[in-house]
Amino acid sequence: MQNTVAAGSDTLSGIENLIGSQYNDTLIGDGNANVIEGGLGNDTLSGGAGDDTASYAGSAAGVTVSLALQGVAQDTGSAGTDTLTGFQGLLGSAFNDSLTGDASENILTGGAGDDTLNPGANAGGTVDLLDGGTGSDTASFAGYVAGVTASLNGTADGAASIGGAAIASLRSIENLTGGAGNDILTGDANANVIEGGLGDDVLVGGAGIDTLAFSGATGVTVNLATLTAQNTGVGNDTISGFENIRTGSGNDTITGDAISNVFFDGGGNDSYDGSGGFDTVDYSASTSSVSVNLNITAAQTIGTSGGSDSLRDIEVVIGASTFTNTLIGGNTSANRLVGGAVADFMVGGGLSDVLIGGAGNDVLFGDYVNTFNTGATAADGND
Repeated sequence: MQNTVAAGSDTLSGIENLIGSQYNDTLIGDGNANVIEGGLGNDTLSGGAGDDTASYAGSAAGVTVSLALQGVAQDTGSAGTDTLTGFQGLLGSAFNDSLTGDASENILTGGAGDDTLNPGANAGGTVDLLDGGTGSDTASFAGYVAGVTASLNGTADGAASIGGAAIASLRSIENLTGGAGNDILTGDANANVIEGGLGDDVLVGGAGIDTLAFSGATGVTVNLATLTAQNTGVGNDTISGFENIRTGSGNDTITGDAISNVFFDGGGNDSYDGSGGFDTVDYSASTSSVSVNLNITAAQTIGTSGGSDSLRDIEVVIGASTFTNTLIGGNTSANRLVGGAVADFMVGGGLSDVLIGGAGNDVLFGDYVNTFNTGATAADGND
């Protein structure tokens, strides 16, 4: 490594790894297995002839890096605009990273944080290792046209293949995202989040408390009680072993089953039917204030930014995390209403309801009997 401006011209020997400065560095490896970290600045990093790893372990925030863009300057997000050549592996930061491989055999290591690892343009000629590390990590096959078969295996390595040819080993991976093909994605005994994407997918949650995920603006129709193929709007998917659903920003129609389900709202004009069990609609990710009245089963305006949802057979509502909420319970079942970090207004129904204001100065009303435990900690606010 040379920094002729700040440190003169140095001669290095017996060195395998390099860490750059906060400036624009040029770091070049040799024929050994090198780990090279540019640090801050817009760096030019060359692995050389060995099996080399570009490291972002010291980055102060998550990074987005693709080995498919080697030779091209790419904005990593928090570690500058770097140009990589001659690397087979990537090491992420302690934050939420997005790491993508190329057509060669890669090792992608997420480290801490909730990372997304994609093997890249691997058609089955090589087998990548996707190691999520700690956190809730996702093996993503977004961008794949051919159908992918991927399964998780708890503390052992899972596997991914295309047409019977292995493409990746999955280590410390909790979640799966499919591509545009007909995928078969199977979870394990952990709490998995599985998104099929386009295509006619077979999605199996496994033994844990699992979430079926959808993203984007296309509205979907899903019934968790239907175990045969159903037209979800993004494909004819076969769904089993899921307790929860996370929606995108489209207009969705979501129906639960006989057990307790959680529906994570992603926006749009949605219809939620718990269909038995003790069911929850979670608006914690809302980007505006939330207003819900469980006495109303017809469509009602939910947020100040728009969107009308209908809620039927729903017992629990979780409001926006960082905006005000107006939550009103119903009279046909005991409800649980959960506010966020600012001032909320809550009204219980005619049964034994649980009202949780959270932080902020909240206003809580019971119905026939008013028993409250308020201000349990200073962070709870003056309720």
